[in-house]
Amino acid sequence: MVSEYTALVITREECFGVITFTFSH
Repeated sequence: MVSEYTALVITREECFGVITFTFSH
């Protein structure tokens, strides 16, 4: 369960990074 939560957090971080990168360019 902990690994699933970690994967979920990483996925959210990656999605947020992509959104930020898109809006910053």
